[in-house]
This record gives sequence, structure tokens and C-alpha cells, in this order.
Amino acid sequence: HGQRFTDETLSYDTFHKELNRYDPVADEYPNVPAYCIIDEATKTTLPMGYGPGWSTDNNAEIKKGWIVKADTLGELATKIGMNPETLEATVKQYNECCAAGKDPDFGRTALIPLGAGPYYAMEGYPGTTSTWGGPKINTKAQIVDTYERVIPRLYAAGVASCGVLG
Repeated sequence: HGQRFTDETLSYDTFHKELNRYDPVADEYPNVPAYCIIDEATKTTLPMGYGPGWSTDNNAEIKKGWIVKADTLGELATKIGMNPETLEATVKQYNECCAAGKDPDFGRTALIPLGAGPYYAMEGYPGTTSTWGGPKINTKAQIVDTYERVIPRLYAAGVASCGVLG
């Protein structure tokens, strides 16, 4: 809706709770989709996404339509279906927090103001890349119980069996 809803630097396992918040009165998930909005300086500094083939300057993703570009915040808001005045007021308030060095709304400590355009927005939805856990296994991918005993004929596969995420 063009407003901040949490500290954007929260860890993945905490941020998703804010993203998945349900409003029973409005009968909606007010934070879905969420938008990551950056300025030109940030766009050329780091990628908005990750994964194999993601460009370092985001230009390929802009061409694909994954990232929306606009010269002004108002134009960007219109392109992504937000109220321009709301988004402009949100950015103004956030930039004022950056100038003051504190975020009274969400307690964010790493404050970097949104600078000059063009501006870019990328849509985000709740999701996950893995289970971030799962069964305990041995070196043969056999699942073990809480006493380290192998559970016969039960094996882990896929992300439940890899050590990439610890």
C-alpha cells in the first residue's frame, strides 16, 4: 500500500512473519505483494535479486520486466498500483529518519536514504528456498531418531539432506 511495514533489514526467518501477516478485518494480507524500492545509485551498486545468471547491474531484469523503472516516485507508484501521494510521503518520512539517525517506527539502525531517481521496484511474495531444517541424518542420509538410532528404510533427500543451510 506504499507504506513501510517493518524493519527491512530483519533476518529472513523474522521478516517473513511480517510479510505473512493477515488482516481479518480487511480480509487480506496487507503486505503482499511487498516491494523493494531503490534509487539509481543503489541499482548500480548491487543486484536486487540473486541466483544463477542474475545481472550485477539489474539491467537484464529490467528488460525482462522483473524490475519496474520510473523517473519519479509518483510514476513508479502508478506503475506498480500504489497511491503516488502515499509512497512519496513514506519515502519523505523515511529519508527524514535517515537524516535524524533513528527510525522511531521500526527501530532500524542501518539507515540509508533513498536518493535521486530514476527509481526501481521489484515485487516480492512470501516463499522459501528450503525447509531450513528437517530431519537429523547420518552420513548415509539415513534419518536418525533423538537417540541417534537409524530409523529403518527412512532416508532424507533434496534440501532436507544437504548441508548448504546448516
